[in-house]
Parts: sequence; structure tokens; C-alpha cells
Amino acid sequence: LFQQADRKATLNGYAAIEVHATGDPESPLRLYLWGADELKAYCSNDDPQNPFAVVTKSIIPGSKRGTKRRKWTLWTAEFVQSFESKDFDDQSCEHVTGHYIGPQLPNPYRVLPFAFVWHELPIKTFEIEGIGTALREANGEVDRMLTDLAQLIEHFNRPKGFARNVSPSWRYHDRDGQFAHLPSADGGLDTPLVPELFYLQPTVDVISAWEHIGNFIDQTFSDLDIPLTASRGSAHLQGGDPSGIALAIRNEPLRKYVKARQRLFGLYERNLARLVLWIGGLYLE
Repeated sequence: LFQQADRKATLNGYAAIEVHATGDPESPLRLYLWGADELKAYCSNDDPQNPFAVVTKSIIPGSKRGTKRRKWTLWTAEFVQSFESKDFDDQSCEHVTGHYIGPQLPNPYRVLPFAFVWHELPIKTFEIEGIGTALREANGEVDRMLTDLAQLIEHFNRPKGFARNVSPSWRYHDRDGQFAHLPSADGGLDTPLVPELFYLQPTVDVISAWEHIGNFIDQTFSDLDIPLTASRGSAHLQGGDPSGIALAIRNEPLRKYVKARQRLFGLYERNLARLVLWIGGLYLE
């Protein structure tokens, strides 16, 4: 669960783990993971780490077969309230109007049932910028460069043919296994012009293009503090099968990155443990 939360927080800035009391003695508690795109937290300016209200967003089945509903659930320490859209399907999802407002019910937990995981601890605002936006933009740029390279290779494999010093009335006819007759143009000289066919073909430096794309990816990872071993592996960077010492050296940036995040997750685990004990204790009461 924390690994998934870490992925969501790394990409989108933060994630939340909801603790839900099921009422089942065999499995009294259940944990749900929410990404930053599935919830909104509201905080006071002087306490950005502890929101006073949270709204979750989800899709639930509609009242009719094949339909869905959007559901927003507002949580505060005092009450919980749901809002649902009208039924919609895949064709009408962009044209849904109207909603249902559920009753305002007391919060049985008396606290917000959410423990949060951030990419970095918030200082001034609750919402932290993850690396997902930068990676998405970089991925778009890599796609553009690969598309340009593919188009260049396509043009290289289909060069433009030209004819020189041939009669204006000549037309090329493609006949397999036969020769093409090239009538010479009348140049008005004693020496006839020599007709010829040739191609105009662009120069393609695929190796340099691939190196440029690879350097762009490496620089993007470096700017975002992503260890290269996290995406490529030590064997790739070493150029072969590395020895134990070489492997340890190559993995050192990744080890430092993970080690630094252990301190943050120590805090996140304690916060989740307090919440689980609190809600579990209320259930046992």
C-alpha cells in the first residue's frame, strides 16, 4: 500500500490513505488509497499539513444498467455528506446536469479518516508539486523527437527520383525485368546530351539522433533528482555485467534516494498507525 502511495505522491505531489471501519469482526478495518486527482484537501493558512475538510471524488454504478454516477464525499471532523450526479453513460458523460445532495450525517470517527503521504513535506501549502507534470511534458518532447526521426527515416527509404537531359515527352513506365528507354533531349549541339536518372536523398544520422534523445532523457532525470539506475539498471550503465563493487557504486544514488525517503515514511507510518488505532478503538467500544 505504501509503495503505491509513494508512486502516486511522487508523480502527483501527494496521496491519501483512508481508514474505514467495516463493522465486520473478522476484518474490522479497511484501507483505501486516493490519489491527488481523486481528492481535494482544505487547510487553514497556518496549518498546511492538517486539513479541516477533505472531498473525495469517485465513480459509482448508476441506478440503471450500464450507467454511472459521479460521487463527491465531503468529510469534516463533525459530519460527512455525499453529493451524486445524475446517471450518465459513456456517450453522455460530458453533458451531465443536476445532482443529488445526501443528508448531513455525524462523522462516526470524530476525526478525518485520512493519513497523507507527500512527495515532500508541505511547508506553506498542502498541495506539493510532484514530478508527474515534468515527466509528462518530457515524454511528449521525446515522442516529438522520435516522430521526427521516424519521418526522416521514411523519407530516406523513399527518396525522390529525378531525370536529367531527357526528352520532355518522356514518361517513366515501371516494368519489372525490363529496361527503361531514356530518349535524349535535343540540346542543339553536335554532342548529344547524356540522359540520366538519380535520387535526391536526405542524410540520416540515426546514431546522433538516438544519442541526443538519450541525453535529453538523462538530463531530465538529473533535473528531477531521479537516479538513472531506477530506470535503466546498473548493467545498462556499466555496458555489461558489472562486478559487485561496480554494482554497489552504480546503485549508490538510488540507495541514497530511498534512504532519504525512509525518514519521511517513518512519519507517514506513525500518522497512519495513530489513525488506525483511533478508529479501531472506536469500533471496539
